[in-house]
Amino acid sequence: MDKRFADLVSFACQRDSDAAQRLREQYASNHLESAQLEQMKRFLFGPNRALTDTLNTIIQTQINTIKENVDSYARGDS
Repeated sequence: MDKRFADLVSFACQRDSDAAQRLREQYASNHLESAQLEQMKRFLFGPNRALTDTLNTIIQTQINTIKENVDSYARGDS
């Protein structure tokens, strides 16, 4: 439903009328304030991006170790 609404707004903005011009102006000024933007970033990345990155690195290292061990076992190296 959101895509249909976005398509409708896009279509309405393309019209050549005073209402379409007002809609384009209103749409162009529709931006998040910096505080709202920071809140959205925290929502997407969590409260501590460094912690998330560290956890990602640790998990990826463990996955790689497991893959290497499985590959080694499959080749009969162990």
